[in-house]
Amino acid sequence: MGRTSARRSTSPDGLAAAPVIFTCVAAAVLVNVIQVGGKPHMQALKPDPKRLNPIAGFKNIYGPNALFEGAKNIFKVAAVGAVTALGVLPKLDQFAALVGMPPEELMPTLAHMVLGIAQRAGMAYLLIGIVDYVYQRYRTEKALKMDKQEVKEEAKSSELPAEVRGAIRRRQMQAARARMMADVPTADVVVTNPTHFAVALKYDAEKAAPEVVAKGSDLVAHKIREIAASSGVPVIADPPLARSLHGTVEVGHQIPEELYQAVAGLLAYVYRTARRRAFA
Repeated sequence: MGRTSARRSTSPDGLAAAPVIFTCVAAAVLVNVIQVGGKPHMQALKPDPKRLNPIAGFKNIYGPNALFEGAKNIFKVAAVGAVTALGVLPKLDQFAALVGMPPEELMPTLAHMVLGIAQRAGMAYLLIGIVDYVYQRYRTEKALKMDKQEVKEEAKSSELPAEVRGAIRRRQMQAARARMMADVPTADVVVTNPTHFAVALKYDAEKAAPEVVAKGSDLVAHKIREIAASSGVPVIADPPLARSLHGTVEVGHQIPEELYQAVAGLLAYVYRTARRRAFA
């Protein structure tokens, strides 16, 4: 009979402690999810021989950072314990009054009292987690900031000599010009000034308007005319239209709406001439 009564007396106590345990666990999980974003890192489960290094392990256990984290964790436990104690001590008389209470009355009363204490402990743990998150973020951002000397050194390393920058710019321009010249044979017509400007136009039925595939002035215009002549692309002199296209439309862009009529008339003339030659 003694063993049976002891089991019955300890069972409610164990169940009454469940709210405290679950509340603290839930608060701990919530704080960690807020801090790390709730993303599981499966890489941590892979075996790593570096983790067996005793020197690195000693530094991790007894280093300044480890000591600081240990002191911080002790403070967390002490703070939560203090909050829990402040919730328990004023209710000692109420707990003492529970002695001898029937189980059907003991469980709801004890659970209500313990749940209130657990809520206080959970709120304290959550508040500590928020403060720790703010501190860790500040510490990380501070560690990532560079001092003035590092900023100067990075600026010096990023600055290239004027000759190197000029050479890179020239190569980029040459590569862009080569790509542009390669598109001239695909054009439907080349509009010229006739000597100063040259603009190559291509019309695709799937697009809303004709597109400028190449343009240039002076020597570049002369090269565009040469490539067009050797590729069988019509070259037509229309100084006003050539100047407008060269000044307002970039390579790879479609012509603006105000030039639709002029370009449409030019393309219609080119297509009619091509048909006549085909039937001649």
